[in-house]
Amino acid sequence: MIFGLAFVGAAWCAAATPVPLVSGTPEPVVLQLKWKHQFQFAGYVVARERGYYREAGLDVTIVEAAADRHPVTEVLEGRAQYGVGTTELLLDRATGRNLVVLAVIFQHSPLALAVRSDRVQNVHQLSGKRVIMEPGSAELVALLKREGLLDTGVPPQFLSPSFEPHDFIEGEVDAMSVYQTDEPFLLDAAHAPYQLLSARTAGVDFYGDNLFTTQEELLNHPERVAAFRAASLRGWHEAMAHPEAAVDLILAHYSKRKSREHLLYEAQRSRELIKPEAVEIGYMYPGRWQHIANTYAEVGMLAPETSLDGFLYQPQAPWQVPDWWRWVGAVLVLMVVAALTLAVAVARTGGRAERRLRLVLDHAPTPMLVTDVEFGVVLYANRRATAFFGWTRDDRASLTVQSSCVDLSERDALLDVLRQRGGVVDQEVTLRRADGQPAHVLLSASVSTYAGRPALIAGFVDVSGATSG
Repeated sequence: MIFGLAFVGAAWCAAATPVPLVSGTPEPVVLQLKWKHQFQFAGYVVARERGYYREAGLDVTIVEAAADRHPVTEVLEGRAQYGVGTTELLLDRATGRNLVVLAVIFQHSPLALAVRSDRVQNVHQLSGKRVIMEPGSAELVALLKREGLLDTGVPPQFLSPSFEPHDFIEGEVDAMSVYQTDEPFLLDAAHAPYQLLSARTAGVDFYGDNLFTTQEELLNHPERVAAFRAASLRGWHEAMAHPEAAVDLILAHYSKRKSREHLLYEAQRSRELIKPEAVEIGYMYPGRWQHIANTYAEVGMLAPETSLDGFLYQPQAPWQVPDWWRWVGAVLVLMVVAALTLAVAVARTGGRAERRLRLVLDHAPTPMLVTDVEFGVVLYANRRATAFFGWTRDDRASLTVQSSCVDLSERDALLDVLRQRGGVVDQEVTLRRADGQPAHVLLSASVSTYAGRPALIAGFVDVSGATSG
């Protein structure tokens, strides 16, 4: 019965949201970017130049960022109806600004710290070092706070940003915030010694660029909001499918600030963070936003238990959904956690724990795996996991976690968190089935032992069918 409910629930989530058609004279609206024209905003360029906004009844002006032009301010004061922002929109919302996130473009933030590898080998060696940190780097601040760098007697020396890597390349600073989709192209060209430190290694995994508007815009112009969002995502789908054509549009109509090679580099690196093969562009998971809010609260940047009510846009469904359907996903996650808790308890009892553990895993209502921590070898998989991946009996002898992960950096970041905390609940991970198709799952895992060696016991819920809104 539970799996029947899950199937129907996934089918509902995957129901296509109707794209509104606005007739008459196109309505003028403004989209305020958070930076200058580059591939980071390619989807909006494609939507405008290919006429998708026009088809939706909109005449869209795309405005670059400037020193006196912040997306949140421009949107709140009515000079723009839509903007592109970071997860700091949560912090703005908490101050009483009625902002609404319409869609997430980057599933993982491109923001990182570039450190001079000839001076700094890890985040703790930033103590007392000169660091350029741009505005809007809350996740990097969270990284430093979580690692205890801001609570030491010798914290990093923060310098005003120049938004150019010259000071870093010349060795005048020890670290600087960068977009891993952008500045590394210049650092590589200059043969600068560097490595990137991502907040994800400390379990700070934020969304990247987010399309947003105000509560007033949504209340007064719901059809316009839906039309703008749908046309924007249509543009992003095309930009991801044909990045070279998108780059050509940027160079021809918007900016020659970057070379074609630089823009194509940005396109490739952006693809790794947008993950269009695995996640529907625009998809955002409320549990992920809650995790982001909890992280902000943990480092003192947001009040605990901040409500997300009204913050996340809900596309109109073609029919009204009973309230009890909203609990299906939560029930499935709780089932995974319950099965995982029992499995770990059994694994730690010693004696014939391995046989008892297999019995527990085989009767779990969700896919369950046991993997070796050191080498990533799959030590055991229950029937539901085998069916989910499409593994055969012959596959089982040579399976590794690496072969089942779309993004190995995602696995490495997950392992780092597990080493620090011993477990995770409801973590978003993209897995690959035996036929090569990606699947987006919510994974819960705990470090334990199996056959006398450190192992990871994990269970997950497939939410690939719920990634259309």
